[in-house]
Amino acid sequence: MCSSEGAEARRRAVRVFLLSGHALVRRGLAELLEQEGFEVVGEAESIAGALAAVPEAAPAVVLVENRLPDGTAIEACRALGSAAPGTRCLALTTYDEDRALRSAVLAGACGYVLQKASADGLPEKLRQVAGGSSSTRRRLPRPLVARWPRTQPSGAPEPKESSCP
Repeated sequence: MCSSEGAEARRRAVRVFLLSGHALVRRGLAELLEQEGFEVVGEAESIAGALAAVPEAAPAVVLVENRLPDGTAIEACRALGSAAPGTRCLALTTYDEDRALRSAVLAGACGYVLQKASADGLPEKLRQVAGGSSSTRRRLPRPLVARWPRTQPSGAPEPKESSCP
């Protein structure tokens, strides 16, 4: 590939920010994603760190591990939705149940990836989310999602409208 083709490919690369409390997980994800043509534009080990870095890094997608030192992926998605509108979140979780999916969607996540899943599907899900689609493996009818109560913990801000379809 000539240098101008390489530069063009980098411009088209999906910009991803990694949010995980584990340095080894962030490193492994970064290596995997860079091999797949993604541009890892930053990483943080906590929600607070992500809130400080994501607005400037301007990723298309934040890949958020479920358990963080200062909260959960749900809390991170909610906070990032306010701090960096237009940035889409994809939760990386161990939970495979409707309640977890519901909570993630209500918090603004565009979907989730199971940690036990093969790494092969992650690039496709990230591209779907970056492209404006939801990556949930179950298609949720809009009327069902619209009826879900948007209850928030005491003092928590109401969620913003999700940037996911």
